[in-house]
Amino acid sequence: MRDLARQRPTIGLTLLSGHCFKGPPMDVVLTPMKSDVDVWSLKDRLGRDLGTIRRSATGDTVSIEPEPGTILQTIKLRHPSLDEAMSAIAKLTNGACNLDSQQWD
Repeated sequence: MRDLARQRPTIGLTLLSGHCFKGPPMDVVLTPMKSDVDVWSLKDRLGRDLGTIRRSATGDTVSIEPEPGTILQTIKLRHPSLDEAMSAIAKLTNGACNLDSQQWD
């Protein structure tokens, strides 16, 4: 039997807790929260809420705060930068993780 935990994910496969699950790649969009410049919402392209990312008070780390029951609940929570958190999300979901840099009115 092949050891799926040691295989690299390929298109259509997502690695969760050492197991490979079939599924389409998922793109995630970070949107800055109007109320707080150090918090971003995480949603998939269908608008489903996946959680938030929050910058620490000191600004030296960011934390992913996944919604329960979502694919992000297995991700490493603390990262040294927003870029590294986004890269971890993209790797886990086997898709893209983009920042929505919309202009607020």
